[in-house]
Amino acid sequence: MEGKERILSITRDLTNTALYSIACIVTRNNLKFKRTRPELIEVVKDHLTSYLSDAGREPDELCRLSKVFKNPNSYLQNNLQIVTPVTEHLLVSISKTLERLDELTIRELDAVFRRLSGAKVKPCFPPVIKTHCSTQDLLLKVKKLCNKYYSSLQEGQEMLKEFANGLTVVILSLYSRLGQTTIPINEFRPFPKEVMSTQMEILHALPSLPKLRKEEIETLIPLIDPTGMVPRNSFRNTLKKYMIEYLFVCDEISVPKEVLRAVDLINKRPQVEPNLFSKENRDKEVEAVLNVSCYLNSVAANLLLEKGSEGSVDVEVASEGYDEGKKNWCSENNDFNFCGTDYFFNSVSEELGKDLEETLSNCISESVNSAKGTSFSTDSCKYQGNHQRSMFYA
Repeated sequence: MEGKERILSITRDLTNTALYSIACIVTRNNLKFKRTRPELIEVVKDHLTSYLSDAGREPDELCRLSKVFKNPNSYLQNNLQIVTPVTEHLLVSISKTLERLDELTIRELDAVFRRLSGAKVKPCFPPVIKTHCSTQDLLLKVKKLCNKYYSSLQEGQEMLKEFANGLTVVILSLYSRLGQTTIPINEFRPFPKEVMSTQMEILHALPSLPKLRKEEIETLIPLIDPTGMVPRNSFRNTLKKYMIEYLFVCDEISVPKEVLRAVDLINKRPQVEPNLFSKENRDKEVEAVLNVSCYLNSVAANLLLEKGSEGSVDVEVASEGYDEGKKNWCSENNDFNFCGTDYFFNSVSEELGKDLEETLSNCISESVNSAKGTSFSTDSCKYQGNHQRSMFYA
């Protein structure tokens, strides 16, 4: 059956809205007609053939006509017919797609060749390459077959199904790696809504696979590989190849429920990683630091008083900045400054410094653990904590 006759034969499967759109295009809105179904079909049959044969038609009109035929919503329920009329716009898209064949991997070329040949192969897990050719040899085979199909195309005829399937795999391959393409996925053949939905779900899940955490991978393994055929360290990459295999053939082969479940789980995972520096976490870190600082301050104060009473340190000097009422250091200096920068005052002797170092080294681990689990409740610690917190946020 010739391409034009084939296109005319499917008018009975078009919706009234699609028939009206086609009738307006082929008559160039120069003919008045009723919007009843019988009359719309008659107008399309009377004018479509002459319209496609008219060399003076506008490319934009052909593009609009092609979109109507490729839109799944243009067909009556359960009567979707796969048809794509060859237009000048479509020929340009085919040429651009064929120019990208060199970018495909051997797995992608293998899938293209199978679809071009009309082979129907169900993906297996783990996926395997069905050809024993080198990448270069397989590329030459694909190009040869594509050129054969391309040379037989004529405007107005129906797009060959095998050729449309192979070109669609090329577009899906580029989309899966680049995240977008200049040519729509359904450019060469219309897909039912269910197929388009499955394709987009798989394409959306593929970029998330490398981001899955170990525990998320562990959840997917029982679904896809319950017998443990694939080592766990290579499961992620194998699953990606398996999902891509079904991406290429989901229009003809039903995707298993376990694969759809895995895709759904991947797509429902949070796309934004938890913020490790949220306000809550930041406040906890600040509180821990302030508690440690407060505790060290108290230790230093007690040691200074003890040494001062023995005459090792000038009590008058050591008492500067020490509040007897609060029994703690109340220096206006930054409490995060260490020895040598006013933390224990420059007047502290070398001997006292050694004692402090030895004493503090023994209690730092204790103070850190206490800071994580216990909040100091002494008045001095509350004072120091509030004082330092204000300085920290400043």
